Amino acid sequence: MRTKYFKRFAITTELVSIEELRPIAEMQARMSELVRYSPIQYLTDGYSFSMEELGDIEIPFSDITWGEGVNAEHSFLHMKDGRILALPFGTHGLESLLGDSKKTRFTQISRYVFLSIPSIEKISKKIVYIKGYDVPLKVSPNYYHPLVYDVYKYLTAEIPQWRVKDYVQWKNENSK
Repeated sequence: MRTKYFKRFAITTELVSIEELRPIAEMQARMSELVRYSPIQYLTDGYSFSMEELGDIEIPFSDITWGEGVNAEHSFLHMKDGRILALPFGTHGLESLLGDSKKTRFTQISRYVFLSIPSIEKISKKIVYIKGYDVPLKVSPNYYHPLVYDVYKYLTAEIPQWRVKDYVQWKNENSK
């Protein structure tokens, strides 16, 4: 399936009346809603994805180290092997794509940057280091608490949840 791209609404150096711009702006607003929720067609089973625009290759989510939205129409995926894949959609599409991953968890650290949590090597309140990259990535203050929550959920995913009865039993065993 082909994805259709629409010219973005813009004001140029040519003089036009506001009323001439109204139908263009209205059409763009309707199209932006469609594009936001379905920016591009891709196939995923939750463990890997493929899209026609990237060719006939299948890309495992586990091979993605981090992703960055460049603007409304472009984003990049940084792979573990050093490759960088250019994607034909922006941050909203990238968020939607990475959100489909079942096994590999992704978290957002700024408006435009998404990290694979297993790829994090070091973390602090302000920066994150990724395995294999010497450059720190800055954590925006608005994304710090969701980052901590996502890392906690990732680290404790395999731990079975205790019931009150389990806690009482553990406490009794360790108090002796």
